[in-house]
Amino acid sequence: MKNSLWKLYRLIGLGVWYSFGTERLLTPPFIYHIEPTDRCNYSCSFCYHGYPSLSSQRPSGFLTIENFSKIVEEMDSLKPMRRYLALSLGGEPLLHKDFPDMVRIANEKGFRPLFASNGRLLLPEVTDRLVRAGQWHAMIDFSSIPEVFDKHRGGRGDFEIVLKNLRYLVSVVKEYPHTHSVSLMDMSHYGGKYRDGTLDDIRSLFPSELPRNIAFGKVDFHNACGLLGANFEKKMYRICPYPWVQMAIAWNGDVVACCRDIEGKTILGNVLKNSIMEIWRSKTYVLFRKNLRNRKPEKNAACARCDMPWSSGSRRWKLSYILSLLLGDTFRKKK
Repeated sequence: MKNSLWKLYRLIGLGVWYSFGTERLLTPPFIYHIEPTDRCNYSCSFCYHGYPSLSSQRPSGFLTIENFSKIVEEMDSLKPMRRYLALSLGGEPLLHKDFPDMVRIANEKGFRPLFASNGRLLLPEVTDRLVRAGQWHAMIDFSSIPEVFDKHRGGRGDFEIVLKNLRYLVSVVKEYPHTHSVSLMDMSHYGGKYRDGTLDDIRSLFPSELPRNIAFGKVDFHNACGLLGANFEKKMYRICPYPWVQMAIAWNGDVVACCRDIEGKTILGNVLKNSIMEIWRSKTYVLFRKNLRNRKPEKNAACARCDMPWSSGSRRWKLSYILSLLLGDTFRKKK
């Protein structure tokens, strides 16, 4: 009962702060993203890794397991309302040799990690290690059309390797319906050039009857902080909620604008130098929020060409979707 009242208080407080002009927040972030590494084994056409001039502008490296533990410890001390922890940002997390240990540490602190992977390094032995590490949710973009996969994601011959990895992943995860889950996302429609029905084609590559913890969906490609250079119509402006609810932390401790700021265009602080709450309530963060409040996203480097404030027709603005993100599934720490 006490926990439910705390959630209700924070949710109401967030709604008031977001709706009526408060930029200096009293409570900590609802959602966290931590980047194990910015490096990737692919150069996808829809990612900044596909553009060397962009990817070279960011410092490159790996988050140490010691710093990861320190960050998660601090997050736990703030009693976050939502216990999902995204272990993804701009790189392929499975390139980090200690990634299964990060999953284990997150679980030990009562978090349920979720991560995005391209699937190439998700070999059977890696899947087995992850299963032993604790609970998690994996999201993998895939295409049932080999030439689409080769062109926009992997290299020649990688389609069969990734498919084999995913089939093993599905065969294992279906045995853990309450602790592990997978979302296989269809990316075949990227660029609007490919036929309908590709989602059904992906489903057909796997057993017809699967438990609910294995789901299929369609990738929602968006103009992440202007990365894709797509043109979008500016019909109705809405204040982007990300700076009020989430903190995205790069591998070196830098706090970037949000989970979309994979290029690190806006740096709001560094969690290895200052506390999460010092950064969350800093003048830099307050000004960042005020620019959005004042309908001047162009004053924030990461927001200047992003489609989020103008995507009024998207499902991400529906109340049911927002509440599902904020409340989510939680679980208690093991005693």
